[in-house]
Amino acid sequence: VIKDACILVNADGRVEYVGPKTFAPQVDYECISAPDLWLCPGFIDIHTHGGNGVAFGVGNALAEDLQAYSQWVAKTGVTGFLATIAGATREDLSNLLDDYAPILNKGVHGARALGLHLEGPFLSVEKKGAFNPKWLRPPLMEEALEYIQKGRGWIRQISIAPELPHAFEVAREFRKAHITV
Repeated sequence: VIKDACILVNADGRVEYVGPKTFAPQVDYECISAPDLWLCPGFIDIHTHGGNGVAFGVGNALAEDLQAYSQWVAKTGVTGFLATIAGATREDLSNLLDDYAPILNKGVHGARALGLHLEGPFLSVEKKGAFNPKWLRPPLMEEALEYIQKGRGWIRQISIAPELPHAFEVAREFRKAHITV
């Protein structure tokens, strides 16, 4: 805890200084007293299916849901998130990627939608957790390349079971596309 601390925020909302007032840059600023508040970095959620009535990838209001979630989650200390999506079929997941890419290009107000996390479909039936086993299938290169193309750079992470046949080859393609596996 810094005694007599201050935070200097510029006109763009960016923190420029944190520390004792005596060392703060001398600028014309508005002083707001908040003695009982704490400053901490924003949280980044890398695996969320939604919340507060929003389920990513469900329904026809994808843009509105992403915006509503972004505004709600920002109030909880999350400043960025990956929207986790899954699809029952290759076509379903491919269509979701097609639908989300322009929405993410446009952006949202609130916590930043940093991209997409694909949960599956290349997961192990034996270690599926709560995942619907009918949605799972072995890794196929053609399918992976389709997702990479449809995601237009917005897939940031994918969950793959490494023990499945061809998982390493498919994972390598995702890594080439700068997607965390």
